[in-house]
Amino acid sequence: MRGSRIQVAVFSDLIEITNPGGLPYGQTMELALSGISRMRNRIIGRLFREIKLIE
Repeated sequence: MRGSRIQVAVFSDLIEITNPGGLPYGQTMELALSGISRMRNRIIGRLFREIKLIE
């Protein structure tokens, strides 16, 4: 959402990034609630997966 701010929270065991806005293309609330997610930025997601920061 234009004008919304990304929030970053740093904890001792994790970093949580919140990006306000709508669901990514192809994602529905039903899919999200059933545990299926879609990445907005595949490059960052792949990098984080390779360095074992996300699964």
